[in-house]
Amino acid sequence: MELLVTTLRPQADFVQQGVILPGLLHDLLIYAADDAHRRDSLIGLITVYQSAGNMAAWLGARHLGLVAAERIQAAAEALDDPEWLGLAAWARARFMSSLSRPRQYQLAVAAADASGARLESRGMGHLTASLAAAGQGDAATAETHLSEAEGMAERLGMSVSPWGSAMLNFGRANVAIWRISIGVELGHVGRAAAAAKGVDWQVLPTSRQGAYRMDLGRALIQDKRTRHQGVQAILKAEKLTPQQVRSNPFVRDAVAGMLVSARRNAGGRDVRRLAYQIGVAPTR
Repeated sequence: MELLVTTLRPQADFVQQGVILPGLLHDLLIYAADDAHRRDSLIGLITVYQSAGNMAAWLGARHLGLVAAERIQAAAEALDDPEWLGLAAWARARFMSSLSRPRQYQLAVAAADASGARLESRGMGHLTASLAAAGQGDAATAETHLSEAEGMAERLGMSVSPWGSAMLNFGRANVAIWRISIGVELGHVGRAAAAAKGVDWQVLPTSRQGAYRMDLGRALIQDKRTRHQGVQAILKAEKLTPQQVRSNPFVRDAVAGMLVSARRNAGGRDVRRLAYQIGVAPTR
């Protein structure tokens, strides 16, 4: 479990997570049947199911994320603890993702309003609601939820909260990254790029640093004047978290689009190098 929480998940190492997760699930399910280890095992199961769902979502198997959310809910109900039930409510919204933005929004609002839940899961509920609203083109609602999350992060008083084995990473730094993501989703790339300047990304785990670089890159490549900077940002993200970047469909689509117009100059070489590294470029 320590390897998962301290190394594999923070580094977005999906391959090695896939190696150890089945064994962890097997052992934790056995220990959960023992009253002496029940609570710790159930919390461990929530951690493992969250990791499995996150990995499935990144690798494109979003339907498996819904299965993970159901398992997280079952473990939280067995704990009968409002804090973990709050996390489970957010997980349901998180793994709904692009399968249904309206349904995701409903679930995320419920997580944000969950009674007895911690600021971390409620704040993530607002961030997820903001992204769901942005995905439907509702900028005003997205900003409302984003502002609520920012307020909760200030109340929490941390750049990144370690609660829940750092599954949520909620705090001021992570909210700032979400502002970039939501800006890109809405097409407000100029604002997204401007917001990136104030991100205290060094305090974040490597996986979130990679996400920051990806979102910054996606914003910058929209403008020809900053396209080279955008490519460099994504290259840095790929160096930090190669599996995460290579499996991101938005990055792959953006790079494929740039590859069509790439020329034999410095910028074109960088685009082709990035495309090759993430598996978009031809092998020859």
